Amino acid sequence: MVLNLSLVLLKPPPTLMTYIYIFTYRRDQPDALECVRCARKTLPHAVITVVDDGNSPCTEGAETQFLQAGATHYERSQFNRRGNLNGPECVRGILSYLAQKAEDEDIVIKLDSDTCLLSADWIEDMLAQGKSMAGCSSRYTAWKDIYYIHGTCYAMTGKLAKQAFQKSLSWTDWSETAPEDLEIYRLASTIVGEENILKEFPWTPSTPSARWTAWNWMSFTVTPEKYKHFSVVTFGMIMPSFKPRSLRALSMKELRECVYPSDNSM
Repeated sequence: MVLNLSLVLLKPPPTLMTYIYIFTYRRDQPDALECVRCARKTLPHAVITVVDDGNSPCTEGAETQFLQAGATHYERSQFNRRGNLNGPECVRGILSYLAQKAEDEDIVIKLDSDTCLLSADWIEDMLAQGKSMAGCSSRYTAWKDIYYIHGTCYAMTGKLAKQAFQKSLSWTDWSETAPEDLEIYRLASTIVGEENILKEFPWTPSTPSARWTAWNWMSFTVTPEKYKHFSVVTFGMIMPSFKPRSLRALSMKELRECVYPSDNSM
């Protein structure tokens, strides 16, 4: 029997679940709402949990807004995120969420609130190739020269999420600032080996078929049409000072409506 992986992710059988965790805070609330709407359209049967920062929570009424946008659950974490998700306490806190509900064969996705998940094709490739983790690889040189999985969006099996959480409890080999994505990649690679992690690479002129990219805030000709074929688009790059921050959520909305035209009433 040949397993249609697209159908598994879009409409999973009872034995396979997809869990998405979106970590956000007050300033990113408009972006997070768009992130939820987009993820819900791309993976309509996923369990989407928005994890707000209890130390800098979204505004009153945020839970209702997120649930109306398509989230399944809204929770507030209390661990110290040290700004942009850094430090051992933060890493363990994130992994505790990723590991808490998933069975071994389930899929767990961590998604930044300023990122649009537009396709699950890369996750299908992870499953087809028998890998345990997948995401976009970047070069990290601030601590050691290493190609790791960037934190904008990554997926792993429920089994690996649970193993990584347990290993993090006794992990002592932290990097200097212990950024979440670097440390979770390092934990994962020590458990399953780098050969069992699917590394995608971001779009560049020399990699025109890449499925991951970042919205170009410096361009005056950028349009959703130019980005709708990508699987994952992050809007988290530094914006020029002359552009209002509210443009981030608006651009995410325009991209979502370009990919899903019937969604333009939301």
